[in-house]
Amino acid sequence: MLNPGVDAWRSATFTLSKREEGTTMDPMTELNCTRCLELVLESVPGTALQLAALIYAKEVDNVAYFALASKYLAAGSMSAYMSWDWDIDKRNRGPQPYFHGYIPKESLERRGIIGSFLFICSVCCLIVRSLACVCFAQEGLVCIAIVLACEMLIYLFVKASVGDSIYWIPNDGVIGFVVAFLTRFVAKVQVDWTFFVQTRHPNEVGGVGFCWSVVSTVVIGVISITVVGEIQGPFENGTIKNIMIGG
Repeated sequence: MLNPGVDAWRSATFTLSKREEGTTMDPMTELNCTRCLELVLESVPGTALQLAALIYAKEVDNVAYFALASKYLAAGSMSAYMSWDWDIDKRNRGPQPYFHGYIPKESLERRGIIGSFLFICSVCCLIVRSLACVCFAQEGLVCIAIVLACEMLIYLFVKASVGDSIYWIPNDGVIGFVVAFLTRFVAKVQVDWTFFVQTRHPNEVGGVGFCWSVVSTVVIGVISITVVGEIQGPFENGTIKNIMIGG
C-alpha cells in the first residue's frame, strides 16, 4: 500500500521525468501508460461488474456498497491525477502552452476547484456508463456489445476517413496497425468512461472526438434509463428510473 504514495511523491517532485540512457521512454510516461492500461483493463470493467452484482444480489451487505464506492473513487482519482500530472509537467507546458496550462500555478483555490471538477466529472462518467451497461444487459450481452462496438467503429471510421488512423509513434507494417488500433482503443475507452481530458489532444482523440464522447455518454445514459431501464433485480416492482428518483 506504500507504492501509490511513493509514485505520487516522485511525480510531484519530477524525479520520474529523468530518462535513463538506453530506455524507450522516461519513467513518468511509463507510469502513466501503466495507469492507462489499469484503468481500461481493470477499473472500467470492474465498475460495471460490481454495479451489476450489487443490483442483482438477493442480499446486500454494507461492504458491497463500500467496495463499489471505492472502485469509483479510485478510478476517478487516478484519471484526474493523470490529467493533473500531464498538465503541470514543465516539459509539456513549455512546447505546448496553448494546450496545457488549464491548471493555474498561482491560485491554490483555483487549482483545488479544477482538480475537484476533474475528479467529479470522471466519477460521473463512470457511473453513467456502468449504469447504462447494466440497463442494456436486460436485453442481453449482445445489446451491450452492439452499442459499445458501434460507438468505437464510428470513432475508428472517422479517424481513418481523415487519414489519422495510424498512431504517431513511428511503427510500420503490421506492428504499426496493431499499435495504432490498441492505442486508439485505449484512448477512446478512457475518454468515454473516465473523462480523461488529455485525450483531447489532436494526436489522440482530438477536440471534436472528446466533445462527441461527452455528448454520447449523456445520450447513452438517458436512453438506457428511459427506454431499457427495467431492472429484474431484488427490488420489488422497481426500475432504475424509480431508484434514481428515490422511488
